[in-house]
Amino acid sequence: MDLDYEKRVQNLCLWGISQGWVKSAHDISEGGLAISLAEACLSPSEGGIGARIDNPGGPDEVSSLFGESQSRIIVTVTGDGYQRLKARGDKLGVKVRRIGQVGGKSLRIANLIDLDLARLEDEYRWTLIKIMEGQT
Repeated sequence: MDLDYEKRVQNLCLWGISQGWVKSAHDISEGGLAISLAEACLSPSEGGIGARIDNPGGPDEVSSLFGESQSRIIVTVTGDGYQRLKARGDKLGVKVRRIGQVGGKSLRIANLIDLDLARLEDEYRWTLIKIMEGQT
């Protein structure tokens, strides 16, 4: 792990929050981008908001969606927040990339995943319990 880069990523995110441009932030950790997006869409503070991800990144879609590399954060921004974060990120040497838009009642990732939030919520929260109780 590059601790210097991680510090720059965290500082950029905190700066965006302090400026009021970052509306939400979620680390990409266990399960990679796809799982982090699902968790972000199911955030109880928002009551569930979907997303359309057009550019998950990378030629290897599986690695792009499920890789657990460090120093990545999904943020949602307001107004011109993306341009401001990108400009500041360029100065700090931090990669900032637009991957999609927030909204709707489903999580759509390119042509790979399209899940209604109600089903996503049920699968995410209750599948393990159903398996343990022998319901599936």
